[in-house]
Amino acid sequence: DIIGINESEEVLTRNGGKVFLPTGNTTPLVTWFKKEGDGLTVDEEMTARQARLLKQMGAASVLVAGATSQSHLMSTALRQKTIEVQTRTAHENGLVALVNITAPVTATGPDPDAVEREMIQNAVIALDHGADFLVVAPLLYLPGLDDAAGQRRFEKFLDRLYAAVPEIPVAL
Repeated sequence: DIIGINESEEVLTRNGGKVFLPTGNTTPLVTWFKKEGDGLTVDEEMTARQARLLKQMGAASVLVAGATSQSHLMSTALRQKTIEVQTRTAHENGLVALVNITAPVTATGPDPDAVEREMIQNAVIALDHGADFLVVAPLLYLPGLDDAAGQRRFEKFLDRLYAAVPEIPVAL
């Protein structure tokens, strides 16, 4: 996770490593759907088209599975498919992929353990498909973050996340 930024866009990580933040325009992706059987799936062709257009328009990076993509309203399976398709497509089109791995409490019920397990699964999917950064919005799944117990829980989650995907930086 990121702990500090200096003037040169260089970011210091928890373990003392350094990464560079993307510069230029970052655009949130919308999710394109198509009907598949009795449900919906991510429309890979439209997603690729969107990524190509954004690149042509000068975007340097994209936010995958953020609020604009409506990922917080999706089932776990559809959210993970969105992460897979949008991340892979961004990577294939030369865009830096900042991937939101946050799973809302409503997706798995009130159990923060289940939410954290999904977030780690989301991180592995993102890494497998070319993510450059992971994004976590802790207050969406852990509203008690302002107390000491909530902060300790979140720190332990970050430790588990880092153990699962140590090669990718996490932005909060």
